[in-house]
Amino acid sequence: MKNLEQLMASFLCRKDFLDPEGTKSGGVPHIQLSESIKIRLFDDPYQLDAFYLAANNRVHLLMTNPQGEVVNVTFSTFMNIFPNTKESPEEYIYKALSQIILRKMRIQKDYKKTKVNKINQGTYFKLKPTDTAPVWVRDHFDRATQTSYACHKYEDSNHETFLKGNRDIYIDFTF
Repeated sequence: MKNLEQLMASFLCRKDFLDPEGTKSGGVPHIQLSESIKIRLFDDPYQLDAFYLAANNRVHLLMTNPQGEVVNVTFSTFMNIFPNTKESPEEYIYKALSQIILRKMRIQKDYKKTKVNKINQGTYFKLKPTDTAPVWVRDHFDRATQTSYACHKYEDSNHETFLKGNRDIYIDFTF
């Protein structure tokens, strides 16, 4: 990618990244951030909420000012707002991009990666760090193989499988 604005534009051209609710309601196709990014501008707290691609292929940022009003700023204007501050506008854009990618991949930041042999019997876990992955429960150590652990799906205790102790799993999630 030539620059950060082109990268954002490429995200905004993909229909699967766009916010379906805003597009259905007749609004401009845009990408809504799942969590607003707090920004200090001119000693006031602003929030970066969304992005959209204008007709001239320019990326626009939708922000909320301290009074709760929506502020529409072009990408180039946003990048030039921070001339004499410690903050870098690129940091905010990269935070937003990573949030968009994580949401698209349905990955939560709070999953903790570990191994089957490191958790206790009865611990809930997932095989993938996504919201849609099924929840499993670790059962007993299989003495016959001396290397695997019996595990069953939380939703169906008859669905049992055996996993090697060094298998990567994900814990510390809310379901």
